[in-house]
Amino acid sequence: MIPHSSAGGQPWGHPLRTFNGGPGRIDNAQMLAQYDQPDRPASLPQPIRQPTVVDLTAGGPESQDREPPPETTEIGCSKWNEYFGYWRRGGRNEDAISRPAVSWRGRPVWSFQAVVSETPNNENRSDGAGPKPPSPPPLPAQPWMNSFVADPEGSAAVRSRESSPVGAVQTTPYRIEVPSVAPVYKDHKPADFTPWTGNHPEDVLSEQTAKQGYYDRTQVSQNESNTARPALYAQLKNRTGLQMLSTVFAAALEKRQSHNTIHAPSTFKPPPRVTLTDNKREAWLRDLANPSVPLRRLSRTIPHGIRGKILLDQCLGKWIPVARAVWLAKCVGANEIRAFKRKGTSGALAVGLEAKWVREWTTNVQQFVEGVFAAPKSSDWKAKMTYAVGLTARLFSENLLDHDHFLEWFLSSFEAASIGSIPIWLLMLGIYWNSIMRYRRRGRRLAELLLQKVRQATEAKLTQLQPLIDRLSRFIKKLVLNHTSSMILPTCWETYKQQVSSALDLDNEAEKALFQSLAERNARVQRPRHSKQTTQRSPHQRIVQLLDSIRSAQDLSSIFSYLEAFDDKAILVSKLLEWLSTPFRHGLWRVYIGVRLLRKWKLSGVDIDSHILAFLSRGQNNQKLNMDQIYHVVSELVRSQTFSVGRYLQWLMARGVTNGSTSAEVRKAKDLPIDIGLIAQLPVARLPEHVGNLRSTLLTRTGLSASEEKAAIDSAKDTVSQRLPGIFGANDSASMALDSLPSDLPWAVKAEVGQWLRGAIAEHTRSAESTNRGANPPGIAPVVSALTPAEFYTVRDALESFGDISMLADVLKFASSCGDSTVLASVADTTNCHFDSLCVIGATTDLFRRLIDAYAGIKKVGMPSLDLIFSLIELGLRIPSELNTVSILRQDLSRMENKSIMAASSPVSDHIPDGFGGVDPLFRGKLDQLLQSGNVMDEPTLDAIFNTLIKHLESDNGHANLSANDTCRYLAQLRSFHPKHFDGILARWVCGHLRSPERTALLRILPPLIGVGCVTIRAFLALAKRLTRSTPATVPNAAQLPADLVQLLVPGDEDSKYFDLVSYRFQLAQQEFLNKNSEEALKIACDAASSNAGGPSAGHSELERSIVMLLRDLLVRHPECAARNGMQKLIDQYPAALGIVQKALDLLLGVESQSDGNSVLSKVEKLARMTDDFSLPFCQLKLQVLFHADSGSEDRNNIVDAMFKTAVSDCRAQRHHWVDLVALMSPDAVRQIRERAEKEFFLYPTA
Repeated sequence: MIPHSSAGGQPWGHPLRTFNGGPGRIDNAQMLAQYDQPDRPASLPQPIRQPTVVDLTAGGPESQDREPPPETTEIGCSKWNEYFGYWRRGGRNEDAISRPAVSWRGRPVWSFQAVVSETPNNENRSDGAGPKPPSPPPLPAQPWMNSFVADPEGSAAVRSRESSPVGAVQTTPYRIEVPSVAPVYKDHKPADFTPWTGNHPEDVLSEQTAKQGYYDRTQVSQNESNTARPALYAQLKNRTGLQMLSTVFAAALEKRQSHNTIHAPSTFKPPPRVTLTDNKREAWLRDLANPSVPLRRLSRTIPHGIRGKILLDQCLGKWIPVARAVWLAKCVGANEIRAFKRKGTSGALAVGLEAKWVREWTTNVQQFVEGVFAAPKSSDWKAKMTYAVGLTARLFSENLLDHDHFLEWFLSSFEAASIGSIPIWLLMLGIYWNSIMRYRRRGRRLAELLLQKVRQATEAKLTQLQPLIDRLSRFIKKLVLNHTSSMILPTCWETYKQQVSSALDLDNEAEKALFQSLAERNARVQRPRHSKQTTQRSPHQRIVQLLDSIRSAQDLSSIFSYLEAFDDKAILVSKLLEWLSTPFRHGLWRVYIGVRLLRKWKLSGVDIDSHILAFLSRGQNNQKLNMDQIYHVVSELVRSQTFSVGRYLQWLMARGVTNGSTSAEVRKAKDLPIDIGLIAQLPVARLPEHVGNLRSTLLTRTGLSASEEKAAIDSAKDTVSQRLPGIFGANDSASMALDSLPSDLPWAVKAEVGQWLRGAIAEHTRSAESTNRGANPPGIAPVVSALTPAEFYTVRDALESFGDISMLADVLKFASSCGDSTVLASVADTTNCHFDSLCVIGATTDLFRRLIDAYAGIKKVGMPSLDLIFSLIELGLRIPSELNTVSILRQDLSRMENKSIMAASSPVSDHIPDGFGGVDPLFRGKLDQLLQSGNVMDEPTLDAIFNTLIKHLESDNGHANLSANDTCRYLAQLRSFHPKHFDGILARWVCGHLRSPERTALLRILPPLIGVGCVTIRAFLALAKRLTRSTPATVPNAAQLPADLVQLLVPGDEDSKYFDLVSYRFQLAQQEFLNKNSEEALKIACDAASSNAGGPSAGHSELERSIVMLLRDLLVRHPECAARNGMQKLIDQYPAALGIVQKALDLLLGVESQSDGNSVLSKVEKLARMTDDFSLPFCQLKLQVLFHADSGSEDRNNIVDAMFKTAVSDCRAQRHHWVDLVALMSPDAVRQIRERAEKEFFLYPTA
């Protein structure tokens, strides 16, 4: 925006002086008459500042186009003389008469008469003429009337052409010169202006331009003349406004990207290579080295044959400037890469050839630098070295080298450099410092090299090396201060610790603190100096370690390949059976891992039958194994026809173990040896008839009755069928409970009942109502499962009580086609509960996809339940390949919530009946109608319904038609109306119960609340912890709170459990918390044990039993914690809980706790005998408990004696577990054992 000079602003040049002191414009001739005196420039009067007067009478375009205005308005400057030089033809006296010329606009100046009257020597121009008009137009000056003045020097010659402004020839293009008085902006740039051409809009004078100046305004839309905030607010309030704004912004970004992107392909072509003679090539290189020869002439062609190291040597030999050498390298490289593409190679191959060329070129540069380094020292060696370093650095900065390859070469060369050549490498190190320190891998290596070099220079003890040591120390200090993480050197910190400290100023507090921090960090990550060397693990220990490392089904293939390396398959099978049946490991999924591995080994040719029978024949010596797990494995192998039943029966007859065993005393399978008792565990469903008859005969001869086995099967079937009248057509008997099933049924009965249940569920179907008639062939209707939630719960509880997860997987597969959302949600929860076992079986992904298909079918018909979506999301999060499906489910969940928000408002408060909340037998129906009548609820209404439901929960017996689980499900449905307000009132209610002295009702209500998702175990424990730690004690009887929390974490009684949807989800929450938060659960158990150790009280034994069971479960779930955390943590934090921990260990190890009569020696000896590869961590913890409990010197000596005897016996038996037991003892005890061993060793006779 440039104001016009007529607007009264500051002009760029000096203003024109008025003629004779009056206003008006001055004429050119008059100005020349006054100031055309080059001999006396100092006598020129100074211009007087006056306001500029504009001739408004000369306003036509024809007058404007006649002659351009002068470049500046400063009077008396040389530009005026140059501009009006054609009026001058030589020197002129002061008395010379000059006619007034016509102004540059072609009009006379104000009054011609005034001009003529004021002109000096006016009377000489009359020439006897008559009277003239008052304002005659001036006539041009006649050349013969003018006299010429000679030069000041007296020479008659005219001025030279060079001094004449008319004769000056312009040799450079015209450029606009910025006036010195032009306005200057803040960044020292002048205001923009346009030279006068006569047709610019700024040159047109108007009234507005004269008053306000000229403004270069950009015509903008009226919509953008103000802020866009009101328009945006209106769009954001609209329902689709956000989406529309997103579309507009995305289109704008796309348009900007398209405008800012160069779509035209590059037209650059490198100069072609031409084969030249040696002389011409040398001449071309000399021209390239000459900076005066432009590259435009050299870039037409480049000589052929200059490439690689030859190019670099030529650049060095001809001293070609670095910039020109880089240009030549770029041209040669571009031609090389173009040659690869012209050969007709594919894109991938061309890229590979290009990368290969870059590596070769990098190698050439490295060889060039090494060659310059190794050249004999000459007078110009320093200049060549400087040139080579500079050229290499320029190539590196221009990305013409492979950075990784070059930096690795630099570090390797620096490592191999001698003391004398280190300064040169330090010079290059300053160039590549930032690139090397970009990654810690190179930075750590550089730190080691600098410390190594400074140590070598220091050990040389030469005074001449002190500057080198100082410079290396500066680099080390820079590393420590700016790249501290690169100084973490676990392997060599102790070696170079002194060099690091000498490079720092330890008198400076900041550097001293940094050095101490470095020392601490290195001490944490480095291996201890006197660490115990790990003994060579035995093959048995390696097998156990591999089996313990299995975390998912994906690990089975790698573990199988590792186990194949063991040649002794008998030991392999034996250790596998021990691992899956030991009580010191957790999880039913170990059984199915064993089945999978045994099947693989069977297919690979391993005789697993003989190995299993050999293990069973010696299995009676190990009483700690859970034989039911081994029987389970064999029954699964029999189902898949992997284990030969006929061969086993022949083995029994060949051994004669069934002869003479018909006495009536032996009636139970558990009383038989495990190799003989296996006959009662074999499933008979898929056995051939003759094998089944032989089994029945041998079963009778072992003292067992085949008829009793059949009666047990029929009894179990009757028990299940009475609970499932809709499937089997039996009468519904409410008094008959599934818990009446015997807990010690043999696997022959379990397998038969499980197979029978599977077949019944497979046939329990119904025809689905298909919305797509053409989806199925004519006459064939789609079939789905007809299971109800109650029927599914019954079948699931039966199979889970059997432990038959393979049959449960088939039942889940059939139930996944059901149209009931509750059944589908229960199927997803069951799959999540047995996720590890089903993963090993290989059914998890298939079940999840079937559930997703069923969910899609329900979504087509209506809106699926939130329970189903939540269960599917929780299950999908555990399957890595289904994360995309989980994201779709989350979108559906958010879409459902948005639909409920965008739906028409129907307040629930408008539908509340009078007297709601009283004792009403139709309370449940009214509640359903109330919650489904609207989607908006105010806070008072929500509070009223919440209080009513909470009263039903807090009552002892509850409502007759509303159980605690159903009430909590209503609470979860109520939460969807106002989640934030609901969470607030629920938290206040929980806090109120925590602050009350009686918390029984809270512990009874929390499980269903956790099951429906209103509360989580982790959130409840955090709330309880915060309340107990508050400064004013707000929780009464706070010492009893950990004991109450234990009841929340201990699983319920196995004999009385019946899990519906809510109870099953609470069980899932318990398992997840114990698996992921074992440390917190252990702390709660130890706190409860400490508070319970005060003395006997009501319920003391029951609480102690719960704590012992919880501790045992935690130790088995995480056996590594027992060895890693060990005894020291328990002693430091929970000294009062050692008694409970000892009881949990005794229960786990099968040791009698109340054995006061036994001495410490007998306890340690028994503990040492039962130590094996699986019980080692728990035996170590038990030994620490004994060593701490018996703190007397006599008892400690007894423990030392017992451990010495154990070490001797284990050495003779070639066992090494005593080493791990002795390692946990105190140093004094270990010293005593060593001294006794030395004493016993020297007691042996030498001859």
